[in-house]
Amino acid sequence: MNTSHIIAFAACLKATYRDMLNIEMQQGSISEQIDFPVRADVSACVMITGASPACVVLAFDELSAVDATNRFTQTQNRFEDSLVGDTAREILNIVVGSAQRDVADRFSFSLPVSVQGRNHEIGVFRKGRNILLPLTWLESFNVRLFLNLPAV
Repeated sequence: MNTSHIIAFAACLKATYRDMLNIEMQQGSISEQIDFPVRADVSACVMITGASPACVVLAFDELSAVDATNRFTQTQNRFEDSLVGDTAREILNIVVGSAQRDVADRFSFSLPVSVQGRNHEIGVFRKGRNILLPLTWLESFNVRLFLNLPAV
Protein backbone atom coordinates (compact mmCIF):
# COMPACT_ATOMS: atom_id res chain seq x y z
CA MET A 1 0.00 0.00 0.00
CA ASN A 2 1.11 3.55 -0.65
CA THR A 3 -0.50 6.99 -0.70
CA SER A 4 -1.85 6.49 -4.23
CA HIS A 5 -4.06 3.66 -2.99
CA ILE A 6 -6.33 6.12 -1.18
CA ILE A 7 -7.51 7.21 -4.65
CA ALA A 8 -8.62 3.63 -5.39
CA PHE A 9 -10.44 3.39 -2.04
CA ALA A 10 -12.10 6.77 -2.65
CA ALA A 11 -13.23 5.75 -6.15
CA CYS A 12 -14.79 2.59 -4.72
CA LEU A 13 -16.46 4.57 -1.92
CA LYS A 14 -17.92 7.01 -4.44
CA ALA A 15 -19.13 4.14 -6.63
CA THR A 16 -20.72 2.42 -3.63
CA TYR A 17 -22.56 5.60 -2.63
CA ARG A 18 -23.65 6.18 -6.22
CA ASP A 19 -24.81 2.62 -6.89
CA MET A 20 -26.26 1.66 -3.51
CA LEU A 21 -27.29 4.95 -1.88
CA ASN A 22 -28.09 6.97 -5.03
CA ILE A 23 -25.69 9.71 -3.92
CA GLU A 24 -23.01 11.55 -5.87
CA MET A 25 -20.12 12.38 -3.55
CA GLN A 26 -17.71 15.28 -3.89
CA GLN A 27 -14.10 14.52 -3.13
CA GLY A 28 -11.93 16.90 -1.12
CA SER A 29 -8.16 17.22 -1.18
CA ILE A 30 -5.79 14.54 0.03
CA SER A 31 -3.72 15.59 3.01
CA GLU A 32 -1.68 14.07 5.77
CA GLN A 33 -3.54 13.92 9.09
CA ILE A 34 -1.31 15.44 11.73
CA ASP A 35 -3.84 16.51 14.35
CA PHE A 36 -4.53 13.83 16.93
CA PRO A 37 -6.61 12.41 18.39
CA VAL A 38 -8.99 11.80 15.47
CA ARG A 39 -12.60 11.75 16.67
CA ALA A 40 -15.87 10.60 15.10
CA ASP A 41 -19.37 9.54 16.08
CA VAL A 42 -19.20 6.35 14.01
CA SER A 43 -16.03 4.77 12.67
CA ALA A 44 -15.23 1.57 10.82
CA CYS A 45 -11.79 0.05 10.40
CA VAL A 46 -10.27 -2.77 8.37
CA MET A 47 -6.69 -4.01 8.49
CA ILE A 48 -4.90 -4.67 5.19
CA THR A 49 -2.26 -7.39 4.97
CA GLY A 50 0.16 -8.01 2.16
CA ALA A 51 3.51 -6.65 1.01
CA SER A 52 2.91 -3.49 3.02
CA PRO A 53 0.28 -3.55 5.76
CA ALA A 54 -2.14 -0.68 6.21
CA CYS A 55 -5.34 0.28 7.96
CA VAL A 56 -8.38 1.82 6.23
CA VAL A 57 -10.83 3.85 8.33
CA LEU A 58 -14.15 5.55 7.59
CA ALA A 59 -15.12 8.26 10.09
CA PHE A 60 -18.64 9.74 10.19
CA ASP A 61 -20.36 12.42 12.20
CA GLU A 62 -23.75 11.44 13.66
CA LEU A 63 -25.99 13.01 10.99
CA SER A 64 -23.94 11.64 8.09
CA ALA A 65 -23.88 8.12 9.56
CA VAL A 66 -27.65 8.15 10.08
CA ASP A 67 -28.28 9.50 6.56
CA ALA A 68 -26.08 6.77 5.03
CA THR A 69 -27.85 4.12 7.14
CA ASN A 70 -31.32 5.36 6.18
CA ARG A 71 -30.40 5.24 2.50
CA PHE A 72 -28.61 1.89 2.75
CA THR A 73 -31.42 0.14 4.67
CA GLN A 74 -34.29 2.18 3.17
CA THR A 75 -35.68 2.58 6.70
CA GLN A 76 -35.64 5.40 9.22
CA ASN A 77 -33.03 4.94 11.93
CA ARG A 78 -31.86 6.81 14.99
CA PHE A 79 -28.22 7.20 15.95
CA GLU A 80 -28.67 4.71 18.81
CA ASP A 81 -29.81 1.94 16.44
CA SER A 82 -27.20 -0.79 15.96
CA LEU A 83 -27.81 -0.64 12.19
CA VAL A 84 -25.82 2.61 12.10
CA GLY A 85 -22.56 0.89 13.08
CA ASP A 86 -23.46 -2.17 11.01
CA THR A 87 -23.94 0.00 7.92
CA ALA A 88 -20.57 1.75 8.35
CA ARG A 89 -18.92 -1.66 8.63
CA GLU A 90 -20.74 -3.03 5.57
CA ILE A 91 -19.93 0.02 3.43
CA LEU A 92 -16.24 -0.29 4.34
CA ASN A 93 -16.30 -4.02 3.57
CA ILE A 94 -17.78 -3.33 0.12
CA VAL A 95 -15.27 -0.54 -0.56
CA VAL A 96 -12.19 -2.56 0.39
CA GLY A 97 -13.45 -5.64 -1.46
CA SER A 98 -14.00 -3.55 -4.57
CA ALA A 99 -10.58 -1.93 -4.27
CA GLN A 100 -9.01 -5.36 -3.90
CA ARG A 101 -10.11 -6.11 -7.47
CA ASP A 102 -8.98 -2.72 -8.80
CA VAL A 103 -5.43 -2.29 -7.48
CA ALA A 104 -2.39 -4.04 -8.89
CA ASP A 105 -0.93 -4.94 -5.46
CA ARG A 106 -2.62 -8.05 -4.11
CA PHE A 107 -3.74 -7.85 -0.50
CA SER A 108 -6.01 -9.50 2.03
CA PHE A 109 -8.08 -7.74 4.64
CA SER A 110 -9.65 -8.39 8.01
CA LEU A 111 -13.30 -8.28 8.85
CA PRO A 112 -14.30 -4.67 9.47
CA VAL A 113 -14.87 -3.43 13.01
CA SER A 114 -17.00 -0.43 13.89
CA VAL A 115 -17.35 1.83 16.91
CA GLN A 116 -20.48 3.87 17.52
CA GLY A 117 -20.32 6.57 20.19
CA ARG A 118 -20.48 10.32 20.05
CA ASN A 119 -17.09 11.99 19.72
CA HIS A 120 -15.08 8.81 20.34
CA GLU A 121 -11.37 8.69 19.68
CA ILE A 122 -10.34 6.48 16.78
CA GLY A 123 -7.53 4.50 18.36
CA VAL A 124 -6.47 2.20 15.52
CA PHE A 125 -3.89 4.50 13.99
CA ARG A 126 -0.43 3.03 14.25
CA LYS A 127 2.82 4.87 13.97
CA GLY A 128 3.40 5.94 10.42
CA ARG A 129 1.61 8.17 7.96
CA ASN A 130 -2.11 8.86 8.12
CA ILE A 131 -3.48 10.00 4.76
CA LEU A 132 -6.88 11.73 4.85
CA LEU A 133 -9.41 12.23 2.07
CA PRO A 134 -12.71 13.93 3.01
CA LEU A 135 -15.82 13.30 0.91
CA THR A 136 -19.17 15.09 1.11
CA TRP A 137 -22.70 14.73 -0.21
CA LEU A 138 -25.71 17.04 -0.28
CA GLU A 139 -23.57 19.85 1.18
CA SER A 140 -24.20 18.91 4.83
CA PHE A 141 -23.05 15.28 5.04
CA ASN A 142 -19.50 13.96 5.06
CA VAL A 143 -17.25 10.99 5.66
CA ARG A 144 -13.50 11.04 6.16
CA LEU A 145 -11.48 8.26 4.55
CA PHE A 146 -8.15 7.49 6.20
CA LEU A 147 -5.30 5.28 5.07
CA ASN A 148 -2.76 4.52 7.79
CA LEU A 149 0.59 3.47 6.31
CA PRO A 150 3.61 2.09 8.15
CA ALA A 151 6.55 4.37 8.84
CA VAL A 152 9.20 4.22 6.13
